[in-house]
Amino acid sequence: MATNQSNVCSANIYVPLDYRSQQIRILELLPGSFDDEIECRLKTITPGASYEALSYVWGDPTHTRTIKVQGEAMNVTANLKNALQHLRRAGEALDLWVDAVCINQTDNAERKHQVGIMDIIYRGAEKVVVWLGDEERYHEDICKLIEYFGSSPDHHWRVPEAQDAKSDPFLTRATMLKLFAFLKSRDWYKRIWTVQEILLAKSVTHVCGKHVFANGEIDSMARSFKKHFSSEKCCNIDALMPSKLFSGRSLSQDMSPYLRQIALVLKTAQDQRASPGQVHFLELASTFRYRDATNPKDKIYGVLGLTNSFTKDIIDYDATVAEVYARVAINLIEKDGNLDVLSHVLPSMSQEYRGRGFYHRPPPGLPSWVPNWSDSRPGEYWRLRLLHERQKLAPCFEACGLNLTASTRICTNDLKRLILDGRLGGSIAKIGEPNEPYPPSDAGIYHAETLQQWREMANVDRKPQDPYCALLGACKARIDILDAFWRTICANLDVTLPERVHVYQADDRTRALHDRWWWNLLQRTKYKNVPVPDAHLPTSVIEQLNRFGNHNVEITGGRRFFISDTGLFGLASRDAQIGDQIWVVKGGRVPLILRPLPGPYRETHERDFTFVGDSYVHGIMEGELFEIDLPNTKVTLVYIMPWLRQTAKLAMRFLNIQLMILEDFALSHTTVSSGGIGTSSSLP
Repeated sequence: MATNQSNVCSANIYVPLDYRSQQIRILELLPGSFDDEIECRLKTITPGASYEALSYVWGDPTHTRTIKVQGEAMNVTANLKNALQHLRRAGEALDLWVDAVCINQTDNAERKHQVGIMDIIYRGAEKVVVWLGDEERYHEDICKLIEYFGSSPDHHWRVPEAQDAKSDPFLTRATMLKLFAFLKSRDWYKRIWTVQEILLAKSVTHVCGKHVFANGEIDSMARSFKKHFSSEKCCNIDALMPSKLFSGRSLSQDMSPYLRQIALVLKTAQDQRASPGQVHFLELASTFRYRDATNPKDKIYGVLGLTNSFTKDIIDYDATVAEVYARVAINLIEKDGNLDVLSHVLPSMSQEYRGRGFYHRPPPGLPSWVPNWSDSRPGEYWRLRLLHERQKLAPCFEACGLNLTASTRICTNDLKRLILDGRLGGSIAKIGEPNEPYPPSDAGIYHAETLQQWREMANVDRKPQDPYCALLGACKARIDILDAFWRTICANLDVTLPERVHVYQADDRTRALHDRWWWNLLQRTKYKNVPVPDAHLPTSVIEQLNRFGNHNVEITGGRRFFISDTGLFGLASRDAQIGDQIWVVKGGRVPLILRPLPGPYRETHERDFTFVGDSYVHGIMEGELFEIDLPNTKVTLVYIMPWLRQTAKLAMRFLNIQLMILEDFALSHTTVSSGGIGTSSSLP
């Protein structure tokens, strides 16, 4: 399903459907040879009739071809006509559901109804035919490779007597490159609609040109390669490739996003079978955020058949994109009773990718607190994956304490203002550089440099001036700082256990794991000539070190370390800056970073803000702010034009510069006594 297709034939060919009986139209593809003109008839059916459904991508809407429907010429995309040519039978008609033809694309009411029963349409099909597109130049080699790994997913586990990967005739540099090119070129794996189309199917057949893959063959291939690229037992497949093949990355790093996309569909399929319709919308939308849609509203509508998070009334092709996204956010807040949806607001795109020409303009009128689902972040797949993994940890925290139900008020006349009830936890006084642990080839270097800057900012490695540590208070302060720091960069979660849980008190295992991991990271990056002495360590310890490293990247990736004006350590969005405020609100599992609007831009009162992002703030993640006997405060998240938002951001920076100048002047004329953790005078 996609946006309206232009230049279709007369709408007179469409007989109105009876929505109450859930009628749909089926395309009867008349028999013929490959080069014959495509001729079809439309017929109306009700649930229970036999038909197949086509899952495909429309392709370039400007590249159209003509087919005959009900005797009239209709323009369809070249990819659709190509699919119909390959699927047409020589001796009998084929009953096929094809969205572009079976739905009257000029009738928004019909589109809304048909999109609302898309789950019924694909569940009711005897078979879903996935059209992957035409054949490649090396099509035969690719098909053999897919069949080979699809039939035996446990090929090439490393055993003592095994030869290296080069001994296998299928595992060659040439075949790997062909498979990589094949996966990268298949647009079907990049579109949002194809997710539910395959997950709802009773049976699936993949067709690529004239080749038909056996049911589950491509899925098995993906599982096999995912094992090869992620398991320690796998043969060294990267040995086949130059170390700097694609943009300085190895083959497995380049292929991993494409294989993971297939794996994500398989994982979601398992969840669907276990609990049909019970997968939450935020889980689906976040998992498949990287997928595209011609119509931005379809980023929502394309997964509705997989979840019970909304009623189908949310579908509205006449509303603006901003209105649809805002209604989704409001529905989730009201139905779930929490503010989890706010954690799905993306930070700005990294400077690296902006410099390469990637930029996404948000839909006009979209409030800062509403996720922009149309932003699929081309080129930032790994960052989206980090964000998704971090979002899944939200239930570990209860910053709002017992105030688990959101206390909100939405201005329904324009859907642009959200009023929250909460408490101020301070403001950002110091902030570090964002941690950008990708691209993967340079992850270690970037990660180590940024973490070292954060450690210096927090004075983690500071040594007491007295060599005998006569001032025991200074020693204890340093221990407290180090303890708060390592807990902050792992979000105070214990990664030594299979399921990540809170570290409620000092845990020697997790602390030791952090120290060993940090030393290894320095060895690999700063001291490159010194070997990392891990060979003698037990396998279980090495696995825990890897788990800690991956967890740390998930927690800190794309974030900045900061110190609040009350001395608390925290992690905030790449977009956070000095002066932003830390708020814990009812229904919020994690603290929110809000930016006060300068006076001229306030709509109501001094508590008008724009939303910057969520955060981790060590010391207020378990409801500590609500244990204090203080009144709550109403805060309003408002919408301002993007250029005003930028102006407000610059105004905040200018104000911060002025404050820093005044502070430097004051420090040069006064002596500040040292304090403990949790006081502003203790800031390094």
